Amino acid sequence: MESLRILLVEDNLIEAYDVRQTLEQAGHVVTAHARNFTEALLFARQNPPDVALIDITLDRSSADGIGTAQAIRRICDAPIVYMTANSDNETFQRAKPTLPAAYVLKPFKHNELAYQIELAYYHRLINQPTPDNDLFLPIRKGHERVAKSNVIFLKAAGAYTRILVADEPNEAKSHLLSMNLGYLSQFFVASNFFKVSRSLVVNLDYLERLERDAIHLKHTPDPLPLPESSRAELMKTLLIVKSK
Repeated sequence: MESLRILLVEDNLIEAYDVRQTLEQAGHVVTAHARNFTEALLFARQNPPDVALIDITLDRSSADGIGTAQAIRRICDAPIVYMTANSDNETFQRAKPTLPAAYVLKPFKHNELAYQIELAYYHRLINQPTPDNDLFLPIRKGHERVAKSNVIFLKAAGAYTRILVADEPNEAKSHLLSMNLGYLSQFFVASNFFKVSRSLVVNLDYLERLERDAIHLKHTPDPLPLPESSRAELMKTLLIVKSK
C-alpha cells in the first residue's frame, strides 16, 4: 500500500501521539494534527489529505467530530474514518448521514486502525468518478461546452434555471436553460457548490463578501439573499476569523 497523507483530528494529546506512532509505523504520514474544528478546517484547506481520521468527542471545540467531518467533506473529498469510545447507538446513528468510510471503537488494536484506514482509501479510489469538469448545456439552439468551475450561480426561474457563467476575467454571461434547478443541480455536487436555498446554488470560489442576510459574488452587481438557516451552515465551510 502506498503511503497515505492523513489529517488527524484528536483533542487528547496522549492518544494523538499513540495514533500518530501507529500510522507512521504502517508507513503513512500524518500531515497535520488538529485539536478542534477550526484547526481541522484550516489544515484540510492548506493540505487536503487522502484520509481524515477524526475523534467524535472533541471537548474543546466549537463542533464535535461529526460536525467537523461534515465541514471537511465540503472542502475536500477525503474519506472519513471515525474513532470513538462511544459504542452507543445514538452516536452511531448521528454519524451515519456523514457517510463515514469506517467507524472504529476505542480501544482498538494498532493494526486494526491501519487496516481500516487503508480500506477506506482503497474503496474511495475504486469508486472515484471520472473527473469531468465540462458540461454541454442547451444554449442558443444547440449544446455549448461550459466548464463547471466557471459557473458562478444557478438560480431557479419557475420551470427554468438561470445560470451565470464567468466568460472573461471581468465579465460574465447569463443563460436561461429550459430545465428546472432540481434536475440541473445534480451535476453540481462538488464541495465548492453550496445550496443557499431551494432556488439558489452558488459557487463558493466566487464568494467575495458574507453579510448577515446576503452574500456578494464576483461578477454579480447585486447581493443575493442568504436565509438565516443557511448562514450557519455556510459559515462552517469557510475559514472565519472572528473578532475577540
